[in-house]
Order: sequence, then C-alpha cells, then structure tokens
Amino acid sequence: MFIYGILLVTLALALLSLYFMFTASGAPLRYSWSRLLLALALGVFIYLYGTWVYLTVNAKYAFGICLLLCLLSGFFRRRSRTARAPRPWKRVLSLFWTGMLVCLCIGYFTGTTGLKQQKIELAFPLKTGRYFVLQGGKGLPTNLFHFSLRGAIYAMDIVKLNQWGGRAEKVFSSRLEDYEIFNDTIYSPASGRVLRAYSDNPDNIPPNMERGPQNTNQVPA
Repeated sequence: MFIYGILLVTLALALLSLYFMFTASGAPLRYSWSRLLLALALGVFIYLYGTWVYLTVNAKYAFGICLLLCLLSGFFRRRSRTARAPRPWKRVLSLFWTGMLVCLCIGYFTGTTGLKQQKIELAFPLKTGRYFVLQGGKGLPTNLFHFSLRGAIYAMDIVKLNQWGGRAEKVFSSRLEDYEIFNDTIYSPASGRVLRAYSDNPDNIPPNMERGPQNTNQVPA
C-alpha cells in the first residue's frame, strides 16, 4: 500500500542518514567532510519531508535528537587511524547529492510558485486540538498534489493528531472513525458571506478516491 511504502522510505532514509553521520563523524574531518555534509543534508531533508505523521510526529523529533547525537559522538570517539581519503568521484557524487538536498530544503520554506499574491489574514479553521499540515505551502515541492491542479496551489491537507502524535489509531485504517479529525468542526477562516454550500457528497472510505478533487463538499464565499 502507498502509505506503508512512503513511510518505509522515510524510515530507511532516516537510518541511512544516521549511518552516514555516525561513520563520517568518527573519521578525520579532512577525509570525511563531504560525507558529513551529505549526512547532514539528508538528515535535514528527511526531517522536513518525511511522512512521520503516518506513524507519529514524535518520531520526527526522536530522529532529530538521534542525528544530533551521532554528530556529537564524533567529538568523544577515537578517530580511526586507518581512514583514507575517498576517491574523487565519490566526493563529487556526495557534493552533488548534498546540493540537490539543500535546494529541496530551501524550497520547503520558500516555495517555488514565484507568484506574488496579495496577502490576506486568515484564522486557522480548526480549533479543538493539535493539528499538522500534511501537505501545503507555496507550490512545489511541499504541495505537489495541489500544485498539479493549478487552481489549488495554496490548498492544504490538515490532519488532527491524537495524544500519541499520530493521525489515527493505526498507520492506515479503512474506518473513518479511527481518524482523529473525523467529525471535527470547521470554522470560517475569514469574515464573509456564504453564497452556497455543497454537502451532499458522501465520504470516501480509504483508500477509495473515486470522487477525486473535483467532486468535494465546499462552501464558496
């Protein structure tokens, strides 16, 4: 299933960055600096983009602490005397991937739409708990699905977190009642007049997406 797949990728890349960080921090800096940069860039990338919320957002913070501990461990461990300088092509490859990951990390905060729209003050539309924006932002790369629709560049997918920091009792459930946000109340984010409301569309049962983004319940104002 897709959700399990991307969660597995998140955990695999997190472990890979920890391995890179631990091994690089234990070698002489003159040999390991490019690998250390790659480990740091990969760690920040997966910290920002990882689908931690499918498991629990607390796993994200635990990973960040582990990454920092791996980095700091290099100051207390004995440096390996058998370490050798990496081959030039390996160093170039590490720097290439580091550059790509750094660009993606920058894009996480800046977005890539290039659009300069008038700013509007909006209140958060949910008020009864702790929430997490699963997908949102100013275009790519954090809002890939909505960006592809063009008419929904600034749309957001919001999940409500339970006491364990997860969106549901399981990683994935076909029961709507298992999701913390089910039956939550939505409040208007701005003052205005409701022109019409669409509320006749039944809920999809995950992972069913037959209705798609063009057939949803809406409140145009």
